[in-house]
Amino acid sequence: MTTEIQPQRAFAADLAAMVSEGWGYLIGGDYFPPPLPSPIQLKELLEVAYLAGMETDEARPLRFMLCCSCGSNDIPHREGAEPIKPLEFASERPFNTQEIRRLAAVTDIDSSAIWVRSSSEESGKLMIRGLVNLGRSWSVARNAFSYHYESLPHALMVRVTAPGRMAVYQSGYRMASLSSGRLEVASTRIASLDLLGAYPLFKEGHAALRELITTPTHEHASEWHEFEWLAYVNCILAVLNGMQLAGHGGALILKKHSCDLVGSGCVRIKYGLAAGADSLKDHFVNFMNARHRHGDMVWLSEWKKNAAPSEQEMALASFPLQGLQQKVAQACTFIGGFAGTDGAIVLRTDLSVEGFGAEIVLDKVKPAKAFEVDNPMQCEGLCELDTEQMGMRHRSAIRLCGAEPNLATFVVSQDGGVSLVWSKNGDVYFKSGITTTNMNMILA
Repeated sequence: MTTEIQPQRAFAADLAAMVSEGWGYLIGGDYFPPPLPSPIQLKELLEVAYLAGMETDEARPLRFMLCCSCGSNDIPHREGAEPIKPLEFASERPFNTQEIRRLAAVTDIDSSAIWVRSSSEESGKLMIRGLVNLGRSWSVARNAFSYHYESLPHALMVRVTAPGRMAVYQSGYRMASLSSGRLEVASTRIASLDLLGAYPLFKEGHAALRELITTPTHEHASEWHEFEWLAYVNCILAVLNGMQLAGHGGALILKKHSCDLVGSGCVRIKYGLAAGADSLKDHFVNFMNARHRHGDMVWLSEWKKNAAPSEQEMALASFPLQGLQQKVAQACTFIGGFAGTDGAIVLRTDLSVEGFGAEIVLDKVKPAKAFEVDNPMQCEGLCELDTEQMGMRHRSAIRLCGAEPNLATFVVSQDGGVSLVWSKNGDVYFKSGITTTNMNMILA
């Protein structure tokens, strides 16, 4: 999770100062952070990246990643990892918005980066050395579509995702970000607090699916249960990320099984699905059953050597896992794409899709009081929201949650931001800037 830093009107120079101050304290233990450019160079790096993010390519905002190495010609990597082999230019290019604009058109923010080298001199020039092929595994895992990935280079990484929105990473760990003038820094608070308002729904859904999943015989309950819970939440996050990747924006209504939105007249669903027509629920159950079988075998191989499976048996058990996991990810992406039509996606807590193109029909209902929260655990002393100043999707979500307590609504903006709306004791709560990163990758 992240903590917002006041004042709200922060700029790239403020982000640079925050990164310089906390660079050596992000990760504890036996860990050494990668080298960081001098404060002067870091300020220039982020200011130029920020300005480049304001540029467009064929009317589309630039989205790009920078990988910055210091002093040497090499991109650092972690001990034991494969060396980074960049595509090096025959001669260095100047580091400016024009060059970034040109190179952003031939790179992909999720699989490649523009390689920038800082001088060993404190006020030396930044130069573009070439391009780096990062592969897609980190981004795929970050979006909760996978659990296995290759680390990013052990270097300063900068992601620019939209005008005024950028994040600084220490390798694959997000350190700080700047979004619409708001500076946020990495926090030790648990990222799942962002989703606290939806936890009663998550618990119901996990309990319903638990009845369909075979409990491991040997693996310790704390191990398999935690993974099962995180995998369930990740499914919902993956649907939201699928909506973000589609670029349309939209809303996801997560509702209890007993909640009849159509019968109560709260919602009209344009594209209702027949019972069992979607496959996310089945794919999730199949994946978890395969994972638990493999988990039992791993436990036996570590703790009961006389009953341990053979290497061939282990291989046969692990082989289907990747394919089953991929089917879950594909189903999440497919469902996220439903946001391309007008209206919300309606998802039951057991991961069954009820329909999409859902219209919330509560315009004549008096809206409930709505409060914006930073920390979802704090529900007292909050300021009431002026909902009339909000967009149509957010207003509709607030009205719906005020009328029906057995659901929560995620609203995805076209710029990629996600908000969560839920109700408690008759009041509606609104949390913006929801973290939708893989629950196993808290600082990604």
